[in-house]
Amino acid sequence: MNESQADMHRLAKAAYNDRAQTLQDILHPELKVEPTPDADGVIRVPGKAPVMPFRKFESVYDSDAYPENVRYEYVALEELTTRFRISFNYQLEQMPDNAQRDVILEIIHKHKDYLTSLEAALADVKDQTA
Repeated sequence: MNESQADMHRLAKAAYNDRAQTLQDILHPELKVEPTPDADGVIRVPGKAPVMPFRKFESVYDSDAYPENVRYEYVALEELTTRFRISFNYQLEQMPDNAQRDVILEIIHKHKDYLTSLEAALADVKDQTA
């Protein structure tokens, strides 16, 4: 066996349930299959939370139809809301317990209230400039 110290450290730190797979990855790295994103750009691995890899986010707002000085903010906001949606969808799928769902709903309502107030503030500014 010619495994490195780093590999052995990785094996020692691996969660008990992941050790067999970690050992397999160390002994046979050529067999490791990297998960690929689906059509939405999300990597879904059974038993794990979905992940959106950090990469250039394709957005309808990244075009000449929008002012260049705010384009970045539009794209960042769209990416953030997409990550939020994916994360909450996964959390709700994983939580059969109604008490846990109530906590998630409480969190969602806080954000919903904030977004509602933000929407109202943006509408007020729009009305004032019109």
